[in-house]
Amino acid sequence: ADALTVPLEIFNAQLDALRARGYESISFAELLASGPLPSKPILLTFDDAYADFEPFALESMRARKFKATVFLPVGHVGGENAWDGGGEPLMNWDDLRRLGGPDVEWGLHSWNHDNYRNLDIEAMRNDLQRCRAKLREESVDFAEVLAYPYGGFPRTEPARSDMKVMFRKEGLQLALRI
Repeated sequence: ADALTVPLEIFNAQLDALRARGYESISFAELLASGPLPSKPILLTFDDAYADFEPFALESMRARKFKATVFLPVGHVGGENAWDGGGEPLMNWDDLRRLGGPDVEWGLHSWNHDNYRNLDIEAMRNDLQRCRAKLREESVDFAEVLAYPYGGFPRTEPARSDMKVMFRKEGLQLALRI
């Protein structure tokens, strides 16, 4: 466990508190659609597609009728968390096809869990295109949403503006950071 990991009993208590306060989870697809949102919408997101997501987080969420968006390090699907020392298995392609649907949405988290702060615009474009191509090849539906690995993106101009322009041209609808 690390500072970003929440023990299951605390996670369950958090979900119960959200439910008791009237929050309803939505997907990014719902956020971006033109339809109405619940009065208290919330997005619940998870990075990295760890294999233990289903038996722990997803099971708890389904029991409370919550949805999730999981951001995929596409080049590591079926492998381990190599960017973090390894040893923790990630979901495989069959898992992604089986779990994707109304209560689980997939988003982009780069190919190799690379920090976008360290990539030039062309490398970012290639990364996004490579992720999308593999997800389509594997018949995995996904939202045009990116969670920046490590929360990193260019902070100086013109790189930051150039990145935003490239994202728009590529059809990326949202990009998020921790």
